[in-house]
Amino acid sequence: MYNLTMTNISNNITNKGKNSPSCQKVNGVITPVWITLNGGIEDVKSMIEDYITKGFDSHQIRTVLNISINTINSFIRNNMENIYYIQEGKNRLFNNRKRRSEAKKGQPNPLKGKTYKEIYGDVIPSCGFKYGKDNPNFTRDKFIGCTLLNKSGRKFRSSYEVKFSEILENNNINYDYEHHYKLINNTIKIVDFIINDILIEVTGYAYLKWQQDFDAKIALLNKTYPKHKIIIISDCNKLEILKLKHGSYCNIVSLNDEQGIINLINTLNQ
Repeated sequence: MYNLTMTNISNNITNKGKNSPSCQKVNGVITPVWITLNGGIEDVKSMIEDYITKGFDSHQIRTVLNISINTINSFIRNNMENIYYIQEGKNRLFNNRKRRSEAKKGQPNPLKGKTYKEIYGDVIPSCGFKYGKDNPNFTRDKFIGCTLLNKSGRKFRSSYEVKFSEILENNNINYDYEHHYKLINNTIKIVDFIINDILIEVTGYAYLKWQQDFDAKIALLNKTYPKHKIIIISDCNKLEILKLKHGSYCNIVSLNDEQGIINLINTLNQ
């Protein structure tokens, strides 16, 4: 709608001050070059009014026109009295928000580390934002974080899961991915792979907190669903630890042992 490209500008250029925009004489009147570049004062007024109608404040308008904030504010104040107070209100709101944001920078969150009861007292929430035992329905979304693709194009969370899914698909074994199982302590366990009544967990079992959480939930999964068979799949250097902790009720096999995995699944499916 508006032409911001360079037009024919007279060589009669002058500066009104060190930081002021360059100006030129148009019919004997000194006019800022940025106004001339944008089609003259009436076109600029129309342009700015259109931007303000769309919700722009002067900070956004000056970015579009590539001029200083003082220049655009001065132009609006001197040439557009009909919308000056509207624009000043927008600028005031913008600056207040900016000041409040800057004032809070570096300050700790006053609610950090507090429990729900410490913040809200005995108020019972009507929404589901609490974690763990206080909200048995809380868990991650199935599709968030699944960014890795296997050969058939299905999405998974980890390279271990990708490799395991490809083993199953190469051997024509149907499976479901990530089902939610409610445990006896009212929390949720997301089981990675399900084949009939076989529950399969694929884990890297990498660091202590991960191991502690995994150990607790696997034990509860077995206690809650004793008729289901559980398989844990991991890499070779974690197998002995997993067998020591869970070998009494789980089948544990290396991710690198494809034939062993297939034989175990076929045996448990019988």
